[in-house]
Amino acid sequence: MRIVKLSGVFLVCACVALINGCGSELQDLRIQNAALNRNKAKLESELQVIKLNLQQFKRQLADAKARGGIEVETLQGRIAALEEDR
Repeated sequence: MRIVKLSGVFLVCACVALINGCGSELQDLRIQNAALNRNKAKLESELQVIKLNLQQFKRQLADAKARGGIEVETLQGRIAALEEDR
């Protein structure tokens, strides 16, 4: 009977140790997840800025082509650079 009680106590202690270890791992995973979410939001924001710039340059290019200006080549270069970054 004594062995059964000691085995039970040992089993409970082992479970508590496992639970405590998992808790710290869970906290680490939550911290990593939060950092990844922040990085994702930053990258999505940067992508939106690039898309808006691309749209703006395309409009400027269309206007420049309509006017026949020299700035067409410059705008085409900017558009090409932004499309490569995408």
